Amino acid sequence: MKSDLYVLAYHRVNDIRDDILSVSTKRFREQISFFKSQGYRSIALQEAMTKKPEERNIVITFDDGYQDNYHCAWPILKEFGFTATIFVTAGYVDEKKQFAWNDNPVTPQELDYCLTREQIKTLTSEGVEIGSHTITHPFLAELPLDLAKEEIQGSKSMLEDIIEQPLFSFCYPSGSFNDEVRNLVATAGFKAAVVTPGSNTGKVSPGDPYTIQRVGIYRDDNLQSMRIKLSSFWRLASRTSLGGSIRKLRRLIAN
Repeated sequence: MKSDLYVLAYHRVNDIRDDILSVSTKRFREQISFFKSQGYRSIALQEAMTKKPEERNIVITFDDGYQDNYHCAWPILKEFGFTATIFVTAGYVDEKKQFAWNDNPVTPQELDYCLTREQIKTLTSEGVEIGSHTITHPFLAELPLDLAKEEIQGSKSMLEDIIEQPLFSFCYPSGSFNDEVRNLVATAGFKAAVVTPGSNTGKVSPGDPYTIQRVGIYRDDNLQSMRIKLSSFWRLASRTSLGGSIRKLRRLIAN
């Protein structure tokens, strides 16, 4: 995979929530339209890792596996001929309940739930890559290794049972990993793993397919702030002590 390939990290796309993880459909469309106008080609993470990349490729990922990925984000991506990689929290599939980490006091709606088996099958058939985000979304680095192994391997088996093909990619929930967890992911048969922008507990090594860095896109990111995040300067500085100051600058530019 090229070191300058953009890998974006989204969570949600909808118009019913105003939390930091929920990008509005208007802004999401503007962002995807921008990449299309600039000649970017959207590819799944598996293709980025296994094939010789072309110029101006972009990987769009989603964490958790909310139903709004299917109902709101996917139609926009299809409209522009784009695809995505969705990391699904396997234990919530077909469960009509909010994810445990949500503290939203409002009554949950369909878009707040995890994807269903049928939605995952449909997405897979239409070219979306499904990856694992564990079974219950724990902090893997804080678990005993036997429980971490169960979360990693168990989620792989559960999702492979749905899509009827091997899973290629993994995403560490909340960026919680260490060398032992990284090795468990590799041993489980995953070929790549992504980390979480700004919240990783383990060592991120350039060129390591199990610590692929991403650019986080959130509700307050307009086109200008997104372009700043995608700059070489931002991506380099965000790994250093300058990162905090630059994040404050980006928040001033956003909105």
